[in-house]
Amino acid sequence: MRAVAAALQADAIDMDAQAHDAAVARVSHAPQVAASAVAAALGPLQADDVALAGQGLRDVTRIAASLPAMWADIARLNSHALIATLDHIIGDLEDVRDADDIGEALTDLIERGRMEVARIPGKHGGPTRDWVPVTVIVPDTPGHLLRLLSDAASAHVNVEDITIEHSPRQPVGLTTLHVLPESAPALVDALTAQNWEIASS
Repeated sequence: MRAVAAALQADAIDMDAQAHDAAVARVSHAPQVAASAVAAALGPLQADDVALAGQGLRDVTRIAASLPAMWADIARLNSHALIATLDHIIGDLEDVRDADDIGEALTDLIERGRMEVARIPGKHGGPTRDWVPVTVIVPDTPGHLLRLLSDAASAHVNVEDITIEHSPRQPVGLTTLHVLPESAPALVDALTAQNWEIASS
């Protein structure tokens, strides 16, 4: 088994079976259930209502398009750990719903989430880095994204991550290049010199 993992250039991690099932219920199965639940909640909305969606909804529901058959088998095989995880999530949501001050309860949930999301492995499985976002307005036509990345490379700036948010009914997109803090000023200067419109940095 280790040879198979090595041949696939994968990491092999030794885990107790019960610990594995508990972990994947939280890091793999629960995100699918949560994304699908948020997407399913759109059911009562009309098309014009859904058109108000921003990047946040697209981010949260991206995996909701998954095919259900595989997930049905996964849920059956790991039902105990999945149910325990769902109970945890439902408990947090009920605390927000039933709180005397829903704003305070939501603040607590968001703060705990912020603490935990920092533990999610970053690029190449390493620690999460504090990258600086440089957001550029990019025409939604062929070649512009390639030119943007080429201009960043010409400035000797490595793009650690990239996100794109398309403006509704607009022929442009907001492309955010995430770079190391020390690289951000040089990137902004280089892109400005190439006549890119910087939305924020």
